[in-house]
Amino acid sequence: CPPAAPTGLALTPGSGQLAATWTAPTNTGGSAVTDYTIEYRVSPAGAWTVFNDGTSTTTSATITGLAIGTAYDVRVAAVNAAGTGPTSTTATATP
Repeated sequence: CPPAAPTGLALTPGSGQLAATWTAPTNTGGSAVTDYTIEYRVSPAGAWTVFNDGTSTTTSATITGLAIGTAYDVRVAAVNAAGTGPTSTTATATP
């Protein structure tokens, strides 16, 4: 089974960037988490874009290349050998 959704997503605004942190899911679906998919969009209704952070099991990432003064929604999903799990609760912040 794919992993459960990450929890506790928090965003810290920077200059043209958002630093995101989250908590790994406790239910990994029986297979270790191998990556996290990070998506962002212009709040509240832009198209979701995947942030290319490479493959990493770190529970944090800095989303760069954002417009200063524009609100963004961010969500994260955990990935394991069975696939991608559901996304976390969406967090919103403005760089």
